[in-house]
Amino acid sequence: MMTKVEDKRHFLYILSGKAGNGKALSYRREISEFMQQAGLSERTVFLETRYENHCYDEAFKFARQYEADGLVYVSGGDGTVNEITNALLGTECAFGVIPTGTANDFAKTIYGKKRIAPQRLFAGAVVPILQKCDVVRLHFPPEVVIYTQQTAENAVAPRELERNAVGGVTVSAVNVVSFGYDTLILYDAYRFLKRCPWLGGVAYFLSVLRNVFNKKSTPVELVLSGTEGQSISFTGEALLVALCNGGFYGNGFNPAPQADPGDRVLQMSIVEPVNIWQFIPLVFKYHRGTQLGHKKIQLHDVVCGKIRHSEGKSLRGNYDGIIFETPELEFEILPQALNIALPKLL
Repeated sequence: MMTKVEDKRHFLYILSGKAGNGKALSYRREISEFMQQAGLSERTVFLETRYENHCYDEAFKFARQYEADGLVYVSGGDGTVNEITNALLGTECAFGVIPTGTANDFAKTIYGKKRIAPQRLFAGAVVPILQKCDVVRLHFPPEVVIYTQQTAENAVAPRELERNAVGGVTVSAVNVVSFGYDTLILYDAYRFLKRCPWLGGVAYFLSVLRNVFNKKSTPVELVLSGTEGQSISFTGEALLVALCNGGFYGNGFNPAPQADPGDRVLQMSIVEPVNIWQFIPLVFKYHRGTQLGHKKIQLHDVVCGKIRHSEGKSLRGNYDGIIFETPELEFEILPQALNIALPKLL
């Protein structure tokens, strides 16, 4: 029996109806029991998401009502985590993650790759450990198109955007922003999941196999600022570019093994084109996080910068699994911008 907890916090549990084919919704009864045993039922609210941005809307209101006395737990995947990131910015409300999505890559960064039983997270979520988390701020020009996953015929479709006075768009990410081959893999994985939702994380590996010979590189120009204010530049063909706050993406691929979402630094991984004989072993290294020192990979610690297609065409990329197309973007780190709640694992 759990001891009752003297806590003035209010809890919002967001249960994604989409993540993991609705697996998150099945946890409501168990979470309710843990909160009841802790004497926190009256200060616990559940939200079962029904439409895009549903969790953003409710978390936005909740965070501004309770500020530091609020705690939002997300039982879902990386897309839901991204919505919460954007909703909670500018408040002292904390958020935690209970992984129930397809990939759960940000959860791998904060918990490790070993699976943790949801019940342990439910129990530990009552009295969490609070830490600070960095955020990546992205500034897009008016030409940007950002896509959303749909339940309709297409794997992705354009979404409506809130634009500034000159037509640009600003969003935030908490995990990884990337361009190139890995976004091709992500796009095809969404197509697999559209046809066969039961594939789960296997869809990413099927997409890699399908595109093993499709490794078209992208001409890019990168102008970056390092942690000491030094200028870092790259102009040339890149197989992929990954800007990492967290360490994992694409269902466990590890582009930045040393990434720490609370260290006030982003890691930029630049993978130059390779031939097929180099590519296959590199995929396995990239998944295990053992690619450091590879002659075709550059890794830089950065805090801001600009990325553009060197021929003025559109770059296809993604942030936290949300696909976009843009000729360029600017980014910056927002250090220690969010409070993250880590359930105390007993």
